[in-house]
Amino acid sequence: MLQYVLNVRQSQLNEARNVVRIYRTNLFKAWKLIGRHVLIYAPRGEEDTGYQGLAEVVDVHPDPDHPNFIRVEIGAILRFSVTLTPKMLYDAGDINDAPFYTYSHAIRAAPSFEVTRIAALEPLFEHRPSGWHEDTSSRAVEGAAPKRALSNKIIRSRILRFQMLQHYGPSCVFTLLELPSLDGLHFAVQQGHLWPLEYGGPDVLQNILPMSGDVNWLWDNGLISLKNDGTPLVASGASQQVLGLLRNCTRIRFPKDPRAWPQVEYLERHRDMVFEKNRAEARLAFQRLNR
Repeated sequence: MLQYVLNVRQSQLNEARNVVRIYRTNLFKAWKLIGRHVLIYAPRGEEDTGYQGLAEVVDVHPDPDHPNFIRVEIGAILRFSVTLTPKMLYDAGDINDAPFYTYSHAIRAAPSFEVTRIAALEPLFEHRPSGWHEDTSSRAVEGAAPKRALSNKIIRSRILRFQMLQHYGPSCVFTLLELPSLDGLHFAVQQGHLWPLEYGGPDVLQNILPMSGDVNWLWDNGLISLKNDGTPLVASGASQQVLGLLRNCTRIRFPKDPRAWPQVEYLERHRDMVFEKNRAEARLAFQRLNR
């Protein structure tokens, strides 16, 4: 299994030391590493240059203050007993022909020779950290398929959420409330599906809007909807609490990029088959559609 390296400079770390800020050009590489352990490397110019340990890539977030950067969230770093420099990995007679700038890339594939040497020199690898080397026996590969499918599903969901936050921001489009975690990495907003997933709606950017948990429930239960121009609709039987929740919303803002706008078909599906209907009626409407 190919292993990867994440370069970490002290200046790129947040105070909690669980977020590394890197250039956005590394976004697709970073997405592929979600849920995997990577080698942590301090590049040239740092006080302690070399391979310092392992950490799991937990998630990738937009950087709202610097659009040319992304924030890579990592778990606690499993520190090596000593920092392993490239020079320590190449014995006399072993040639390191990699150009010096190879070690400056924010995310890079780890040379197989270096991975083998690190595993031989570092006692940490006696316990085989989770997400590192995989068993490639036929039984293990067969059993890994469902796990891999689940992992891919989680990664796709994280990517979709990243795109949603990037285009809309972290506020609920209806209530305009923004509820961040203490570290500013996570937000209470949910991926609200216009054409609900339970009725066969697609899990794509054009079928989601950032909604608070309450608003998402109202949407799925037919109490609110949207016109094609973003004007909110409230069911005739909705309570005053529902009206009060949407009092600040006269029209939601669509992203600057029209490719991210809600697809009209999905809005129409919701208005025709979910809005002002109970769950049983909505389910029946979609069953008839799929016959």
